[in-house]
Parts: sequence; structure tokens; C-alpha cells
Amino acid sequence: LADGDVFTRPVRVGADGSATPTGEWRVQRKPDRVQRAVWAPVFSSEYAPLNPRRDGREWFSPPWSGAGWTTGAAREYRCESDGASVLSWDSERWPVWGWVPYNEIPERTLFNRQVQMFPVADVRLRAGVRADREGLSAAATIASHGHEWRASFDGGTVTISTRPQGDAEWATMTTAPGPRFAPGRFVDLEFWRADQALEVWADGRKIAQASYDWSPSKRLSLATGAPEDALTDEGYAGPTLWDASAYERARPRVQWSFRGSPVTLARVGLDRDLYYEPVAFFGGRPALATSPTNLATLGPREHFMLGDNSPASKDGRLWTGVDAPILEQIGSKVGVVERDLILGKAFFVYFPAPRTVGNSIPIPDFGRMRFIR
Repeated sequence: LADGDVFTRPVRVGADGSATPTGEWRVQRKPDRVQRAVWAPVFSSEYAPLNPRRDGREWFSPPWSGAGWTTGAAREYRCESDGASVLSWDSERWPVWGWVPYNEIPERTLFNRQVQMFPVADVRLRAGVRADREGLSAAATIASHGHEWRASFDGGTVTISTRPQGDAEWATMTTAPGPRFAPGRFVDLEFWRADQALEVWADGRKIAQASYDWSPSKRLSLATGAPEDALTDEGYAGPTLWDASAYERARPRVQWSFRGSPVTLARVGLDRDLYYEPVAFFGGRPALATSPTNLATLGPREHFMLGDNSPASKDGRLWTGVDAPILEQIGSKVGVVERDLILGKAFFVYFPAPRTVGNSIPIPDFGRMRFIR
């Protein structure tokens, strides 16, 4: 697990249990249907408060702002200019972290470890875009890890491009037919950056995609600033990977830009991807698969289990032993689940049962159950 993503490489396991790599590290990408299901909202304009004032004072500050833009607590954002305009996300007041509200606990500790706030750079920008007249061009930009990625829409063409952060020339990754902004009609745009892949969607249909392949060591180097050759599993000499402050370079910065027509935006949102956190036990021992010094090695019928609420999941990263019956029948590999132990198919993600009959039979709260899609 490197900077929140999953990387794997093939190995040959010897009779003594040693693993010899037979290929290179590759990031593992989620299918589109899974990725769409796991996007977690950070903010969306349709959820702006009805009353942003309390006791005579403004208590709500929107994360989106820009010169010439009307935002505030409005459900729709508006720019009257047909010149170049930029709508930026305030990453200082609204940082994108892998945190969820229901993890609020005293002193922010879980499972006898300190909970930290890791920046999540895999994000989705989305907005409904309505031009007042012909000629609108638009672009969505995501910046992190010393690089920028842009999806631009102009003249019925969408272009995905990238460059090192700064004033370097944009390098085109791919082009494809894109939407035209007919005056008075909303076009729902999405720009995804997840698992080292980029996707552009328009009105619910994927219209362009591109990808890049950084190794785990390069990814960590760009996130932390440490030399890449110090971040491999052969003689690791990098930073403490479970220290969130080391990932300052991974903080995302995002924006929309427009030109050619006054424009109205609706459903202006930013969502984040799952982020599998690096953690450590007390004493500084890194959890399984969270450091180049403690890799998880899987056989043909073995699985490494991770919870979607990574800050509060005591999953395969943090298991410390094997139950006696499993040890006797299957083996002693800590942190790994053998295929024979996976029975049936999970269909509930949440199963509340607050009442019991005779203190033994649970009564499910069917209205609050949540199915796994």
C-alpha cells in the first residue's frame, strides 16, 4: 500500500517461504462501477445550508471561490463574464483528507494508535455546466505530487493532458470527441483521477481515459520528497511512512476554468477515493503491507482484506495472530485469509440490530440496512 493505493507484483515462493520477484510493481485499478460506488463526497453545492447565518453571523464559508464568481450558500454558481475565469477549491480551509465524521472519538485514538489525517489526492471534480451562448470552453485541473492533470473541453473535443507543476508545456495524453455546450442546456461533466488513471465523463457516459504508471517508490518519493532510491524494499531508508505530515506534497489542489460565455454551474462537487492508510503498532513496527520493510505475500488461494473505513478498520494490516482452530487446520500466516474461510457473498454493508428478544435473538432495523452494490 503506497500513498493510499494498492500495488502488486508477481513473485515465486520458494519451499522455505521466501518470495523472489518475477515482475515489476503495478498499481491495481478498480473497475468503473466499483470506483463510482466508492467516491466519498467532500462537498457538493446542492447540500449548501438553507440558512448560512446564525446569531447574526455567517457560519458557512463555501470551498469554491473565484474572481467574478457568485458562490456563497447558493445551489448554483454564476459567472457573468465571457472572459477567462477560474473557480478554485480552498484546500487550506477545506483540506481533502481520508476522514469520515463517524470516526469522531475522544483524543482521536483507535485500536491503541494515534489517528492521523492523510491527504487524499485521488479525487473527482463534477459539475453541471450551462453556457449562456455559443463558444464556451472549459477545463478541470487536478494538481498534486508536483504534477498537474487537465481535462479541457473546446469545440466538441476533450483533451486530457499533463505537465510538471509550474509553467511547463502541457503534454497531451489523449483526445476524443467531447460535448458541445448548447446555450441554456446543462452538461454534466466529471473528471476522475484515481489509481493513477484519468477519466472524463459527460452526461453519465465515459468519453476519454488515460493512465500513467509510477512505481510505489516513485509515488512515495513524489508524495514525501524523499529520494526514490531510498524508498524500495531493498534497503529502505525513507521517512516514517505512517507520519501523515510527511505527505504534504500529496495535498490536492483543484480548479475549474472557463472562457467564451457567461456560465452557470450546478451540483458543483468534489469527491475523494478510498485511501488505505499506512499505520504502525506501538513501538514503531509497521503494519502489514504498509511499508517496503513489511510486504504482504499472497499465495494462489490467499487474500489480503482491507476495510473501506481505513482510519478505523482493524483489518489485515493490524491483525497480530491466528485463532487456534485456523492455525491447526490451515496455517499460521498472519494478516492473510485463506479462500476456504471466505463463505458465501456479503450483501449487507450495515446491519443494525438495536433490539433483542430474550437478550439473545437480534431484531434487525430493516429501515437502516444498507446493501452492498
